[in-house]
Amino acid sequence: MDISDNAVKIKERCKEKVHPNNRWGSFHPRQCHAKIWKHGYCKIHHPDTVRIRQEAKEKRWEEEKENNPILLLQKANKQIEILEAEIKKKDKMIKELEEGIEKHRDITLVYDSGIPEADAELYKLISK
Repeated sequence: MDISDNAVKIKERCKEKVHPNNRWGSFHPRQCHAKIWKHGYCKIHHPDTVRIRQEAKEKRWEEEKENNPILLLQKANKQIEILEAEIKKKDKMIKELEEGIEKHRDITLVYDSGIPEADAELYKLISK
């Protein structure tokens, strides 16, 4: 085997730098050993293939995330908090309306009494 043959084989390899999984390999990247498929990359490291794999991984993650019981529980708890806040607002509005109705009843009772002092009291209540 000639040195020039070895140089040709190196040029026919993927140009991506990879890190081996052994203990010291992570500090010493090396060139991928796979043959060139397109544009100087092997099928694993070609940017289009990497993008497609990444999109598929993200799609799977989103599906898992939608069905994750913990996240579903968090969504339900947030919805419960929102509904409880709305209930408190409605209760407050109902209480204010009831107080307004009571004031109106008091005024109508005083007004219907036909007593001049009561009419003066009504004027004071209305003027507030």
